[in-house]
Amino acid sequence: MNLPPALASKIELEWQKKYGNSVQITDVQSCGGGCINQTAILKIGGQSAFLKFNSGVPENFFEAEANGLRALYGADTVIVPEVYLVGPEGDDHPAFLVLEALTQDASAKNSARLFGEDLAALHRSSQACYGFSEDNYIGSTAQVNSLKETWIEFFRDCRLRPQCDWICQKNSVSQSFKDQFETLLGRLEELLIPGEAPSLIHGDLWSGNSMTVQGGRTAIYDPAVYYGHREADLAMTELFGRLPQEFYDAYKACYPLDPGYEERRDLYNLYHMLNHWNLFGGSYRRSCESIIQSYL
Repeated sequence: MNLPPALASKIELEWQKKYGNSVQITDVQSCGGGCINQTAILKIGGQSAFLKFNSGVPENFFEAEANGLRALYGADTVIVPEVYLVGPEGDDHPAFLVLEALTQDASAKNSARLFGEDLAALHRSSQACYGFSEDNYIGSTAQVNSLKETWIEFFRDCRLRPQCDWICQKNSVSQSFKDQFETLLGRLEELLIPGEAPSLIHGDLWSGNSMTVQGGRTAIYDPAVYYGHREADLAMTELFGRLPQEFYDAYKACYPLDPGYEERRDLYNLYHMLNHWNLFGGSYRRSCESIIQSYL
């Protein structure tokens, strides 16, 4: 794989500025891309690094991701790749994010148990309010992180309502759907529990955003970080393929859940299903409608 020359030069220059030594990118190996960014493994200054790059993204797109990774990294619980460099799009190069390259070890034992313990420790990191220091992104969708004093207010006004507003702006939806959604928002006080102290959560914790590394620990990446209710993180782990039961048993042993989590799980995941409707189209519409109707 060949990087755009201007991007390679920019990364080398920024590496020199930050780390004080002149380096060259000596190897680039494509590792495929997700549905949003291009990715590669670089050999730079004698070490491996993971590169994400993209053109046409918002100016703070990778900076917001980097800040989320730094928050997770600073909690010193779950394994998180270190942020090396981040840069906005320039006239001749795409925006980029350079991270520590992690090595997968799928053969490691006890990884599910260790991940449950590590995530429970992460979720004990807290702050006074729900939200985050800045808005960021869930996939390529803007994610509102305005600080709120209560979880229900935050989940209503910063999670469900913005997603529905964007759906209504981009799609033809019935008045019945709008009315049912408003009824659901009005019932959140009955359906959700107020919450403990806000937990630092990954925010987009499906299995594709984690991997087992050396020592059996699990690394997490591609976050949509905020301080929220920890049940929302756990719910996401069950949306697109459930993690092994050992993970949930270990988590609950370290940080027990309040009764009724299973009844609240789909409501938390409605946020992600609405986001998929916004990102990928109407194939997710019926699933969203089904979840909404199940809580009315």
